[in-house]
Amino acid sequence: MSDVGRLLESFEAGLLVRPSPDVPNSVDLSQAIATLAGVGDLELTKGAERIVSQVGQSDHYVLALVDGLGAELVEQLAEDSFLRSHMCMTLQAVFPSTTVAALTSLATGLWPSVHGVPTWWSYLVDYDVSATVLPFIERFSKRPLGKWGIKSSDVFTVPTLPPRFRCERHSFVPKAITSSVYTSYTSGGAEVTGYTTLSEAVDVILTRIGAARAPTYSYLYYPLVDALAHERGPEDDAVHAEVVNVDRELSRLADGIKGRARLMTTADHGLVAVRERDRHVVRADDDIADLLIAPPSGEPRVPLFHVKEGKAQEFERRFRDRFGEWFVLLTASEAERLELFGPGPFADVTRQRVGDYLALPLGEDVLAYEPPEDWMVGFHAGLTPAEMLVPLILA
Repeated sequence: MSDVGRLLESFEAGLLVRPSPDVPNSVDLSQAIATLAGVGDLELTKGAERIVSQVGQSDHYVLALVDGLGAELVEQLAEDSFLRSHMCMTLQAVFPSTTVAALTSLATGLWPSVHGVPTWWSYLVDYDVSATVLPFIERFSKRPLGKWGIKSSDVFTVPTLPPRFRCERHSFVPKAITSSVYTSYTSGGAEVTGYTTLSEAVDVILTRIGAARAPTYSYLYYPLVDALAHERGPEDDAVHAEVVNVDRELSRLADGIKGRARLMTTADHGLVAVRERDRHVVRADDDIADLLIAPPSGEPRVPLFHVKEGKAQEFERRFRDRFGEWFVLLTASEAERLELFGPGPFADVTRQRVGDYLALPLGEDVLAYEPPEDWMVGFHAGLTPAEMLVPLILA
């Protein structure tokens, strides 16, 4: 029996957000930025055209991607704060509402259904390897994927848009990830500068734009809001204090480039707080794990399952008996027809990585495989408004 009806009811009730290309979204933002930066052959949606019009022409563009800064966090700021008072519109994040899917969509202008990098953990079928994608390591041993002969192009299979920009490009990321495989992929050959604090990054961007003699595009990635929200939950005072810090520093950046550059601020996703009673577990010796060809991949909010041949019905029965109260279980084909990962059919690489089934929480539940002793409080990747709605802030 299909769970599609239960999911559709949650969409209708507004409990979950149904991904749609017909409302302004993060893919629209990517394509709008590329168009403003001189890429002239993209077929823009109405949402992308609206963003192009709102941003307008400038010699210099700055995109600040604040990891985890969902629209709800912005709305909790004072009305006269920089971020809230300059919020232009709310965008839908891509699904799964997680960093790797969102940043790959931002870099490529493609939906996860096409770019094939949907989740933090991916089972790479051709190599029989469970990978942690962003740090480019094997999930359990933590060894680099290169030990299995896996190259960047084997995981990140589609080209990015920034190399086509008709302006000088520069990426600003935390020092710890300046030379990572994923930074190299998404920056697309742009110069990358590492920073220690957001204030330092703002200073460097101000200096760069002030000295520029040709059009520029600057990309700033800032992860601390997300890190704190994972550790303490998005409602914690420390998270609010960091959002206030972001507000202050980006206001300073906007003031410093006013009249010379256009600042765009957005996020990859928001987060939800998960209570202890909403944590569910599958372990290696579990009767569900016995039916899988690899450990569950995906995310705790959206686990993905590669099921052994001939075991599909038994998997459905066991999963729904244990977790059906909290999760809907969809086949990959059902998710594809619902266009949860984006419009159109799955690319071959997406079909491989999504596997046979995915589970979606109807509330704020998580399903973790062999979880650590110290659980995080904040999670994302699901379809709640808190996770799926992100701001677009223009100054």
